[in-house]
Amino acid sequence: MANQVGLRARRALLKWAILPLLAPSLCIGAVPPGQEGRQVRIRLDDGTLQRIPGDERVDLTISADNSSSAKALIAATPPGRAVPVIYIVIGVLSIPVIWDTVREMLRRDNYGGVLLDARPSPALVTHDKAIPADTLLFIAPDGHTDRYLSRNIPEDLLLKIAKVR
Repeated sequence: MANQVGLRARRALLKWAILPLLAPSLCIGAVPPGQEGRQVRIRLDDGTLQRIPGDERVDLTISADNSSSAKALIAATPPGRAVPVIYIVIGVLSIPVIWDTVREMLRRDNYGGVLLDARPSPALVTHDKAIPADTLLFIAPDGHTDRYLSRNIPEDLLLKIAKVR
C-alpha cells in the first residue's frame, strides 16, 4: 500500500516537473484563442503577480527586481504588512489579463499611481510615486500623454500598446 502511494506521488511529481518543459511546444502558455496579445514589461509586487493566470505565465520571463525603483516600492509598504517582493514580468499577455493586472496595481495605492509607457517595446507598466494613487498616466508611442482616474480608463487604451508580431 505504501509503495503504491509513493509511486503515485512520484508520477504526480514527474507530471508537474515535465509539463512546464513541454508547455511551449503544446501551446499551453500562448494567449488564449480569439484574444489579442500584447508585449509588456510589468513591474509589480508578488500579490499582483498571483493574479496573472498560470496558463499565461508559462511563457513569461519573471525575475526579482533589485533596482532602486523596486527598493523604493518596498520602502512604500505600510508598516505591519509583509515586505513584498517586486518582480519584473516580460512577455506576451492577453489584453484582459493586462487590464486586470493594471486594475489590481491601481488598487495598491501605497505605491502611488500606475505609469503605462507605450514608447518602448515591450511597453512598460509600473508603479510611480510621482503619480497620484488611483491614477493611470499613459504615454502613447508618439509621446502624447493622457491621465486617467481608475474609473475612467477607456477600454480601448490597451489596444494602443504594440501588437505581438
